[in-house]
Amino acid sequence: MGRTTFDPAVENEWWPWPDFDVHVLTSRPLPEAGFGSVVKAHADPAAMVAELGQRYSRDVLVLGGPSTVASLLELGAIERLHVLVVPALLGHGLSLAQAPRRHRDLELLDQQTYPDGTVELSYRPR
Repeated sequence: MGRTTFDPAVENEWWPWPDFDVHVLTSRPLPEAGFGSVVKAHADPAAMVAELGQRYSRDVLVLGGPSTVASLLELGAIERLHVLVVPALLGHGLSLAQAPRRHRDLELLDQQTYPDGTVELSYRPR
């Protein structure tokens, strides 16, 4: 995950991922806290992707915002991208990803609507 996703989780009353290793893309040191799981910082996205590929034999879930998504898309490290459209008007928000270095089309693989009106779109980068 990216640092912007990580920091609010640290401020929670409970750690949301006690049963998962968490790897954070950040150039700043992580706080010392009792996470109950492995939490590791990585400054270089390519090095992180290589380490995770060697360490884990299964898929890796990425949680993150525009910077994290753009970095991993650029490396070709995202095989499937899930986007949740939540029915709330914020007045402003963040882009899905920072402007990529090159145009990238996405192929829609699946869609699901939830009772609260949230729609999950699943894409594969082409």
